[in-house]
Amino acid sequence: MGLVSYLKDLYYNSRVNKASKLLSEGRSSEAEKILISILDKHPMAVANLAEFYYTLSKSADVVKVVSLFEKVISLEGKGGQIYDAKAYKRVLTKFVNDILSKSKEFFKSSSFSECSALLSSINKTKCKSEQSVNLCYQSDINILLQKIAKTKLQDKNFTPTIQQLESLWKCGKNIPHVKETILDFCDKQCSAKRYYVAAIVLGVVLGNKHHEDCLQKIANVISGDDVEIDTKAIKDVVANYGKKLVLRKGIQVSESLTLFEKCWQRSSDCGFVIDVLGECNNAELKSAIVARIIDNHQTYLVNSGLFNCFTKWISESYEVKESIEIYEKIHCAGYNVEDYYVGKVHILIGSLSYELKVLTLNKARTIYPKSKVILADTLDCAKWYECQGENNTAIQIADSIISDCKEAKIVKAKALCNLGNKESNIDKRRQYIEQSFSALDNSNAEGSDVVRQYIQQSYLNVAEQYYSDGDLDSCYCILHLLSKQNYDKALISIASHRLSEANNCQNVTEKLQKVNDAVDEINGYKTSIVTTSEYCSLWSEKINTSIEIYRNLDNHSAIAEYEKLITDIKAVGFDNVYTTSKCTLLLNHIIERKYIIARELEKSNNLNDAAAAYKEINALEKKRVPTLSALRFILCKLKLGNTADVLQHKDKIYSLLKNAAQAFKAEKDDIAYRFSLALLKAGEDQEALSVLIEYLPGEVQLKKACEQGAMIKAQAKLEDFNQKLEAVKNKTLSANDAVYFINHMLEYAEIIKPILDLPRAKLSKYRAKLKNYAIFKLFDEGKFDVAFDKMIKEHSDYLEDLTALRNIALICLNIVESKQLKKSNYQEVISVWLTAIYQEKLFVKSLDYTSWDNQYKFTLQNAYGHFEEYEYDDLPDNVNFDEPEENSIISIREVQRALLDRFEAAITDNQTYHEFYTAQKDAMDALIALNLDEKCTLVAPFLANKDENIFDEISTAFNSELDGHYGNWEDVLSVGALYQLSGSVYSNYSAAKDLFMSLKDAIASKNNVRLFTPSNVDKIKEFNNMYSSFTSLVGSKVAALKSDDRTTFKSNFDFYINVCASIKDSAISFTFSNYVMHYIVGEVNNGKMKNAEAAKFILSVFMLDTSNARVKDNLTTLFEMLSRDKSADASAAVNTILSKVQTVDAAFYRRLKSEYEEAQIDKELNDIVDKVNSHSMSEAQALSKVFALYQNNSNSERVCGNLAQLCDMCIMKYIIQQEYGGSSVAGILDRVYNNMSSEFQKHRKKFAESYKAIWGQLPSDAKLTIQGFNPNATLNDSGRALKRGLDYYKQFGGVTESSSLSDLFGLGGLGGRRRF
Repeated sequence: MGLVSYLKDLYYNSRVNKASKLLSEGRSSEAEKILISILDKHPMAVANLAEFYYTLSKSADVVKVVSLFEKVISLEGKGGQIYDAKAYKRVLTKFVNDILSKSKEFFKSSSFSECSALLSSINKTKCKSEQSVNLCYQSDINILLQKIAKTKLQDKNFTPTIQQLESLWKCGKNIPHVKETILDFCDKQCSAKRYYVAAIVLGVVLGNKHHEDCLQKIANVISGDDVEIDTKAIKDVVANYGKKLVLRKGIQVSESLTLFEKCWQRSSDCGFVIDVLGECNNAELKSAIVARIIDNHQTYLVNSGLFNCFTKWISESYEVKESIEIYEKIHCAGYNVEDYYVGKVHILIGSLSYELKVLTLNKARTIYPKSKVILADTLDCAKWYECQGENNTAIQIADSIISDCKEAKIVKAKALCNLGNKESNIDKRRQYIEQSFSALDNSNAEGSDVVRQYIQQSYLNVAEQYYSDGDLDSCYCILHLLSKQNYDKALISIASHRLSEANNCQNVTEKLQKVNDAVDEINGYKTSIVTTSEYCSLWSEKINTSIEIYRNLDNHSAIAEYEKLITDIKAVGFDNVYTTSKCTLLLNHIIERKYIIARELEKSNNLNDAAAAYKEINALEKKRVPTLSALRFILCKLKLGNTADVLQHKDKIYSLLKNAAQAFKAEKDDIAYRFSLALLKAGEDQEALSVLIEYLPGEVQLKKACEQGAMIKAQAKLEDFNQKLEAVKNKTLSANDAVYFINHMLEYAEIIKPILDLPRAKLSKYRAKLKNYAIFKLFDEGKFDVAFDKMIKEHSDYLEDLTALRNIALICLNIVESKQLKKSNYQEVISVWLTAIYQEKLFVKSLDYTSWDNQYKFTLQNAYGHFEEYEYDDLPDNVNFDEPEENSIISIREVQRALLDRFEAAITDNQTYHEFYTAQKDAMDALIALNLDEKCTLVAPFLANKDENIFDEISTAFNSELDGHYGNWEDVLSVGALYQLSGSVYSNYSAAKDLFMSLKDAIASKNNVRLFTPSNVDKIKEFNNMYSSFTSLVGSKVAALKSDDRTTFKSNFDFYINVCASIKDSAISFTFSNYVMHYIVGEVNNGKMKNAEAAKFILSVFMLDTSNARVKDNLTTLFEMLSRDKSADASAAVNTILSKVQTVDAAFYRRLKSEYEEAQIDKELNDIVDKVNSHSMSEAQALSKVFALYQNNSNSERVCGNLAQLCDMCIMKYIIQQEYGGSSVAGILDRVYNNMSSEFQKHRKKFAESYKAIWGQLPSDAKLTIQGFNPNATLNDSGRALKRGLDYYKQFGGVTESSSLSDLFGLGGLGGRRRF
């Protein structure tokens, strides 16, 4: 040991001694601080401090003792590696023993809380022992028992306290004396008449709340002996114990009935009654309870809940006949059991002969005469008898229900008709059929139309028989009666007979009268038979007979009759083929008559009327090639001699001469000759000559007359030519006449040629002088628009000729200021003006030609145009690039600005002109702003596209700029697009820009949503800056969306869903989805929108943004609700969701698909259950349907549960009770058994219980016979059915043969005693 260690030991020993001294002096807190400070420094510090705490505990209360013990426990390990562990443990052991001793004292004095507190402090540490744990459990149980004794049943803490007791009992039930303590407690509670509390606690101890001892105490409660039971508690008692209490073994039926009645009187618990009835295996008791309920119906059945449950239970628990008897008793007691009663009757008659069916239904109708089911079944019987030919029986049955069942009229009517059809006497047959009409009356019930047609056909057959027998009056009487019923076949028969009668007439007038009478007769009825061959034949006879009669009429009368007949045919409503063929036939007769009239007018020289008649004929003929009427019309016009009128028909004449057939040669020659004369008369010598040469080449005299007229015309034209030249010289020729003279100078030369040949060179000289004169005169007369056209035409190179450009620009200014700008010239005028103003060199040249007497100078600084100082080799002395100075250096830019303002002011009132002006100017400014490396001519875009060289120059400069990759790519494309430069890159940008503007307008107006397509958006997306602007615009609009009502929301949704779908921007889609979800969820939650409608919206936004978790969650919730909705809208919504989701999210689709399939199973099962409960589906049918479900869903818990229940029911009903349908049920049962899934096998217990319930009620000899151990007895049909049913229960329930034998020979009881 070193010196330092030695000194430390001395120091720490002194500290321990100091602490001991302080303790002896009663200065315990100072001593505690010293010991705590040296815990890991001195080996005895921990033990000494523990001893100190232990000493303090001897005089402390329970709380302080626990605190001190916890301090001692916490000291372990605080001494590090040097403390004396043995000394510490000795102290700890003393402390634990002391606590155990105190705890026992507390327990003996019933101070259980103190005992528990002390022991809990030990049991939380490794110092616990079996003794401490057991004693603690005993204390805690006693604490709870004390609490239960003080707590009333109605106290909210009662149930939690019982649950704590149950938990403690599970852990401490094997501790000695605990059970006795609790049982003693129960006895005390019984003494205090707290029987329910005693039963509850006793149930905890015995592990079975329905133990016989518990039920005895419950009997006291039911009898009213419990001091604190209230209405709510008694209901709980009945609900939890009532069934077991009533059905206890070993008590008499009378006692069970008494308890049953008390339970009901005190609780009115419907569930209790049905549970008792449902689980009661004692047939005597069950019958007694049912009888008691019906006999004392004023106590039981007045409760609507019990009435409903009880009547339903009867339906499910008794055979058909027995249940019918019970329902009749209930009915006699004054209660309505119609649904159940008629349902059972309906089932019962299914196995009866029709004779017994009728008797059974007659009885049922005495009870429920208005029952739709009973009436329908009775009606079915009537129908059956009618189908079997027993018509009188059918009529008798139908009459019995005819006042309550409108369909009975149909059966009766048909049966009467059947009787009539079998009758050989025609008059008696008619009588029966008319009775059937009366029976049917005006019935519109289902099937009435078919029967009515059957009766009508039978009646028609009677009519035809009368006609064959020669009794026409009776025939037509019937046919007219049927026609009033809109029976088409009757009218067809009338048409056929009347036509036959008409054809027998020899006189055509009489024949036509009969046909017309027949048509009128048929048309007098509402129904129409115009499409039938009989009616068409009648009309064809009417038309043919009419034509034959009209042959004897004059032309005008015949035409009028034909036209009237055509009108009548069109009014009838025949098909197009018939109408067209007959009208064409009559029209040909009309045309024939009109030709006769026209030729007579022409022959009598009544040419105007004749022309009109021919024109009318031509319109009727509707021929593509010229007809005689067209030729005769023109000849009449030519014969009239009105030259002006003839010339108006010039094109028609040429067409006829060219296209008319050779058959009309005489008419064509006549037209050509008369037309040539008319042309000569009009002074058209050359045209007349041309007609003669082409169409009448042999006509000599008329040709000479044409040639003489040409010389006279040449002399007159030369005189007019010289007069115009003189007027130019004198400046008296107007601008219009000058322009006309220039344009027609070659025509003048051609006409003058016979007497003077003017050389082309001389003509060109004349034309040049005339052009200058015309422009001068146009300007002088203020016709600036015409002057502009002439200048542009004469100076095609004006963009290179600054003088010409200046003069044209001056004309442009005058055009706009004189309001001569128009649609045909505004683009070129504006473009030329802007191009001129932006040519700064034009201003420089103008100044160079000007002499100035003052000291003014002009500066090009910032002038419009994009030229720099170095581009000028030699500027005039009065032009420079200096800063402008007032009264010294004038800015050419200001001059340009003033001219631009002046021009713009003149066109401001016209939006079209002003927009074009602005667009052209903006394009030129944009071109300047690009500051292209390679300079180009600055012109307006409109002019650039008219000049190929300038266009190529600009294109080259732009392409060079693009090749430079300066980062201004979209700016260059933007300007290039304005100049309509060729190349896909410019056209693409231009198209994208146009789209951008269109989409922007569409967003502003919320119209033209069809423009928002992915392909259109992709076109914009090619250009980053443009696309960024576009998405920013859309994003801001979507973020600002609000919806105060459904209309606004729908409008916003319909528009922006397409917008978002086309853009496919996740941020925009997310914003829009949130907008939609906020509105839709609110509407659905407030009940303002149905789920199916909401699904459309949510599905749409999901398809936009499949990553939006909120949308997916809401779609899932809606889908689950829709899947369980039976409406057509919900079904359509589900299918739509699945089909759409499948295309975008396979995992989500599978999840929804699974949910949908489960919901469909639930819906189908619910539907089956409802139908079985309402007796519209038998259990056998239900079994078939559920088995079909099982085949595809063999591990579905609900399918297996329902299938097991149905198998159980069907074994009893169809196998054991042998109701109709047993063979099909057996087939399904076999298939189920051979394909039992693991989930289905969980329900085997149900079958085992059913087996045991039946087996347990059988007498021993019956059991022996079924098992084959009774050689003296054989099974009848019912016995074999019972055996077969039991075999099914055994197979499904997994009941072994040995267990059945054990029960048969009483071995089960021995086994029970052995186990105990």
